[in-house]
Amino acid sequence: MSELTAQEILQRIDHILNDVSHLHSAFMTIEKIPCPPAGEPDAGQARAEAVSAIVCAREETNRQALSLLEKMYEDLYYEDVEDEEE
Repeated sequence: MSELTAQEILQRIDHILNDVSHLHSAFMTIEKIPCPPAGEPDAGQARAEAVSAIVCAREETNRQALSLLEKMYEDLYYEDVEDEEE
């Protein structure tokens, strides 16, 4: 398996930061949740909370991926700096 270049790492970070399709999907799902009749338990609230949990989980995954890519970039950068100093 080949190593990623600094440019590829930065492109992946950019993709993660700009990919908001999961948010659009969550909002569309919330818009489709019907309002329950007055006096009935709020099933819509439970569905909205489930969508919220999914979005939060996705955002945590993005944070983890960004952290890994940041470490990879730092390792690559410091490797290049060390090579230049030798």
